[in-house]
Amino acid sequence: MVDVMAVLEPSKLPDDAARIQDAINRVENLPMEYSRKHNTLLRGAVLLKKGEYRVTGSLDINQSGVVLRGEGSKPDGTVIKSIKAVHGSLINITGHMVSTEGPQSLEIKGDNIVVERPGSQQWVSEIRMGSNPPEHDPYTSYEWDATLFTFRFERTIVEIDHNSDTITVDIPMIMSFGPKYGPGRIYPFVHKYNTISDVGIENLRLIGNMDLHHPKTQQQTVPAINIDNTIHDWVSDVVAETFAGGIQASRWSRFITIQNCEVRGLNGFVLQGQMGLR
Repeated sequence: MVDVMAVLEPSKLPDDAARIQDAINRVENLPMEYSRKHNTLLRGAVLLKKGEYRVTGSLDINQSGVVLRGEGSKPDGTVIKSIKAVHGSLINITGHMVSTEGPQSLEIKGDNIVVERPGSQQWVSEIRMGSNPPEHDPYTSYEWDATLFTFRFERTIVEIDHNSDTITVDIPMIMSFGPKYGPGRIYPFVHKYNTISDVGIENLRLIGNMDLHHPKTQQQTVPAINIDNTIHDWVSDVVAETFAGGIQASRWSRFITIQNCEVRGLNGFVLQGQMGLR
């Protein structure tokens, strides 16, 4: 368990966001120290004691080796309640990375590459997100624009077989690749700035601001936790309720562990085979 460097108790304030963010910032400013137990560099944990914390907006972690920890995900544990809609997640883990395409040749085992599958209207149609019923509800569904769904996956070359023109990568691909979706491509990938790493979210109950009885009139955060441009992070023993999304690892995030977590009361609406999220 990562050592605790800051502790907060529940307050009677209408908004605890500033004090929680201040504790996160203080731990982010600590020096990285090697942990023999974890075999990595860490800063420390912010511990939120049992009780309810009210948050307007988002909580942001932007440095490596920081853990946001509660004292349990049950209703009598540590509860963070979103009290005002924001156009983003309740908790954001965000790295800073600028990347460029590398040389247009693949020669070396261990090189970082991007495997890209272009946005395909056929794929959008096959999953029934290409059109809405004539009298659809604009709050609960929308048509997907195929150009927004070009998928890019960062991988590392494990082996190159020039005889069969085959490249083996370190992580299996999770999308279907084939001629019917248009030509994909593989290109070398160069990091100008490293992503952040080893950030954890533990033992928390997160409550969104959606009214399940009147979901169409609500605005709410989506998703509960967003992980972006990071590596080797984890989310453990977290319950997320009444958000428009659960726990999302996006873009260039890799080796993200999500375990013993539960998502309840998603604000998703099924409409003639489609699911739309506001």
